Amino acid sequence: MKRVISLAIVAATLSLAPAVLTAKTATSEPASKPASKPARTHKAFEGFWVQLAEELKLSDDQKDKIGSLLEARRSEIEPIREKVDANVQKLKDARAKSDKDEVAKIRAEQAVLRQQEVQIREKYEPQIFAIMTPEQKAGYDRHFVLMRIWKEFSAADLTSEQQAKIKAEFPAKTQSVDVSNKAGRDQAFEKVSAWVRSDVLTPKQKDALKAGATSKPADGANAD
Repeated sequence: MKRVISLAIVAATLSLAPAVLTAKTATSEPASKPASKPARTHKAFEGFWVQLAEELKLSDDQKDKIGSLLEARRSEIEPIREKVDANVQKLKDARAKSDKDEVAKIRAEQAVLRQQEVQIREKYEPQIFAIMTPEQKAGYDRHFVLMRIWKEFSAADLTSEQQAKIKAEFPAKTQSVDVSNKAGRDQAFEKVSAWVRSDVLTPKQKDALKAGATSKPADGANAD
């Protein structure tokens, strides 16, 4: 009888061995290393900046630094824009009352506010450019001239082949222009857009441009 009890105890012990071994193995394994911290994201680093970062192949470090500057710039510009937006309604009210003096006063204030915004952008622009390599800066300038081209001819609904042609011909059409500054970008835009109108668009696209309202956006360097 004692022999039967002893065998039962041994069998029970052996049956528990795998569980004990498993528990020891699980507790002896080192904790998995935490995933590497991703690059910090910024609410200001969005929209076309995301597309631009991909096109220019900005590194995570560059994105982080530029994002910080964009956030700082936006924090300075937002109060100005709030005043500009408030003045839009004031201007409507003044016009409804035919108050010419008030209209002139608000327009003058708007001009001052917009100039303040331009000055803020001009303050941050060289800091942003300093983070880029020369090749990235050249790509930045080219990108924003092309952005203006696409918007200028949005009503024409350019084909992918036409867009590819414009991109391919862009260096030749602007080789004598310094696009590293706003004046140069404006000049490049005028030269390329004139060529597109004369040599790239089909008659049907030209008619579409005449029928649709086209607008020239602000220079790309000022975009958020």
